[in-house]
Amino acid sequence: MRHLNGLLCGAALLLLASPVKAADVYIAPEPPVADQPWYVSIHGGIKFNEDWDDSASQSFDLGGPITLDVNLDGEVSTDDGAIFGAAVGYGFNDFFRAEVEVNWLGQDLNEFDIDTIDLVFKNAGDPFAEINIDCNDPVCSLNLGGDVSIWTGMINAILQVPFGRIIPYLGIGAGFAHVDLNGNFDDLSIDFDDTDTSFAVQGIAGIDVGITENIGIGVRGRILHIGDVEVEDSFGFHHDLDPDMFTTAEAVLTVGF
Repeated sequence: MRHLNGLLCGAALLLLASPVKAADVYIAPEPPVADQPWYVSIHGGIKFNEDWDDSASQSFDLGGPITLDVNLDGEVSTDDGAIFGAAVGYGFNDFFRAEVEVNWLGQDLNEFDIDTIDLVFKNAGDPFAEINIDCNDPVCSLNLGGDVSIWTGMINAILQVPFGRIIPYLGIGAGFAHVDLNGNFDDLSIDFDDTDTSFAVQGIAGIDVGITENIGIGVRGRILHIGDVEVEDSFGFHHDLDPDMFTTAEAVLTVGF
């Protein structure tokens, strides 16, 4: 018994004296760093000019049962303008994100070119004479001052493919556009200051470059389509405006959090 106790004590002393290897010690792993999928972005750039197809109509009382309907078809041209906006988004994974975006687009109006003029004379609502005019004369081109201001609210779905710090992406969006037209015909005492709200859809394509872990800069292009805009001028003409596609080139700053 005395010899067994001595052996146990000797073994204990050897264990205490032997060096402890790092591989023999269990260290609990640190918890993973939480993802930060939320982000905000601001953007701004150039809105390129486009034409707006315009169908304008008005009915005039000529006395008694006789009326005259005037229908004009033409195009409203615009100058280059600007776009500014911001978005709040959420990245579901490395390849898909969704965002809510608000934009302001503005530009000056330029000219109203009349293509055709239809004059329809009616007696108690029944047409009895019609005059069709193809308007190619310079008199049919009217200087149009003023501007157009557009607010859009969009929900975007974006697909991206990260290549390290470089992230190209494509996106589509849908929402609404609130259009404020404030124009005047320089050659006539006619102006219009009216608003309308329409649906809007868009496509975007761009490239982001990560500067730090949470900050990126990039460039992108946008194609925006809005539905018909109906406004009325001070002379009583009802204008049904159908703009061409809006195109923009923008710089983007994104901050993740």
